[in-house]
Parts: sequence; structure tokens; C-alpha cells
Amino acid sequence: AYPLKPPVCFVRPVAGMMIKERHRHVAGDGMVYCPYLHGWRPHNHELNGLVAELSRIFGESPPVFAKPASPPPMATASAAATPVNGHPPRYDDIVARQQQAAAEAARAEAARLEERRRTAAASEAARVEAAKRASLREQERLVSETRIMVTSKLEHSLHEMFREARKSISSDMRDQSNLERGSRAIEAQRSTLQNLKP
Repeated sequence: AYPLKPPVCFVRPVAGMMIKERHRHVAGDGMVYCPYLHGWRPHNHELNGLVAELSRIFGESPPVFAKPASPPPMATASAAATPVNGHPPRYDDIVARQQQAAAEAARAEAARLEERRRTAAASEAARVEAAKRASLREQERLVSETRIMVTSKLEHSLHEMFREARKSISSDMRDQSNLERGSRAIEAQRSTLQNLKP
């Protein structure tokens, strides 16, 4: 019961007024439905806040209007106010039926929210999976580029080492050739000197 449960509110038209049919927040029997009541929390909600919310809602969309001059055709009475065995329904029966309708509406809303939550969760999971695949592709690209760069540097280094080694070998071969020519020249001079001896 109140305040643990939300209060049950009704719109009671004065003489010459009637409830607007298919109003978004007021049923045909005058029972009020609104998000403030639907989301009632004893520690966060109060009557002052409810009155302010209803004032705002009814200010935007009044639930009653003046009756036309000629009486309108009899509308089908709501299930909550249908006489039983020729007697008007008891207030407790009306409240019970309205609470049952509110509970069914709450279950339908909860199912809709759960479906929305599941859809959002599936969408988020797909987004995370796509992000993982994109990250993996980026890592593979970076690894490939790094491998190509390292391979290119190694090839360049080996080419430079081979070029320097070839230059060194060519220089050593020239030095060896020069030494051999010098050795032969010295040997020839020595032989000439020996032949000149008496």
C-alpha cells in the first residue's frame, strides 16, 4: 500500500464535462496512468512530484472536455465499469481489474525493454567483434610492414658488406700482384749483380 506502492489516481469530471476517449494517460473509467506512477520508488517519489507531473501532462493534453449540447450516443462501457447481474461493480473489483490491466501493461513494457536490451547487447557484441577483427587486421598489417622494413634493411646491409668485402679483396689482390712483381724485379736485379761479379 501507499507509500510503498504508487497511489491509485482517478480523474472525476465535474458536471458538464466528460473524459476524453483514448487519452494517453487516462482510461475510460478515469484511472490515471503515467511514467511517474509506473516507475514509483518510495524513497524517490512523493505526492508533490506526482501532482507536478500530472499538472504538466494534463496541461499539455487535458483529459476532460465539455459535453456537447446534444447528448452523444451511449459509448460502450469499459470492462471495469460493466454492471454484473444488473448491479454496478464494486470499487474493489474495479481497482483489481485496473491493477490487473496495469500489471499486464507493465509486463508488456518489461518484455519490450528486455527485447530492446537484448538487441542492444547483440549490437554491442557485434560492434566489439568487428573492432577486434579490425584490430587484428591492423596488427597483421603492422607486422607485415615491419617484416618488409627489416628485410629491406638486412638486404641493404648485406649488399654493403658484400661491396666492401669485394673492394677489400680486390685491393688485397692488387697488393699481392704488386708484391709478386716487386719480388720478381728484386730477384732479377740480384741475378744481374751476381753475373757482374768477376
